[in-house]
Amino acid sequence: MGMAIQTKNLLNLQFPSLLWKPLVRQSVTVEDIEDIDMQSFTTINELEKRVKQTKTMNTSVTADSEEKYTDNINFLFDSIMSELHFGIVGSNMQTYELVPNGSTIPITVANHKEYCLKYCEYRLQEFNKQVNYIRQGLYSVVSWPMLALYTPSELEEVVCGKPITDVDLLKQQTEYRCSTDHHNAPYIKRFWTVLKGKLDEDQKNYF
Repeated sequence: MGMAIQTKNLLNLQFPSLLWKPLVRQSVTVEDIEDIDMQSFTTINELEKRVKQTKTMNTSVTADSEEKYTDNINFLFDSIMSELHFGIVGSNMQTYELVPNGSTIPITVANHKEYCLKYCEYRLQEFNKQVNYIRQGLYSVVSWPMLALYTPSELEEVVCGKPITDVDLLKQQTEYRCSTDHHNAPYIKRFWTVLKGKLDEDQKNYF
């Protein structure tokens, strides 16, 4: 990457934002992780959703409602969440413990918030080791004060160049679901004419 910046010899890299952000010392977000793995936060999202639903079902503040809420929330964790423990399957499909002996610690009413916190921390830091190696190599060629001038998207553009949409290839690979849609239909022709016209890449992405 450093040599690509110095020599302007662009690289054909398709890296997600979770790599470019740390290189300019920006924090990775949940959205960055979900961009490459939509299911990554399904477990804790479902857990928090069920806890919230259980609380909503018991909104009145009475002794009976408090007791009912306690029963419902205990049932939620004893039955539905009973198979969850303080472990996580990483992107390499290996299981890691979020706390010492986490594989033996079940998720309960008392510790589910800690589990959600540890889960998020792991996902957000999962690639830190690999990114740090890339960053060390990059910083050995390009100084940090220079890199600090870039946003993540600007750094990607300097290293890889501006993305180019091959409209002709896209057209060749397009399949039409409706039997009345085909390459020679007037409205289809207009669509491809507009898309192939003088639009920048951001505008093309809207299509």
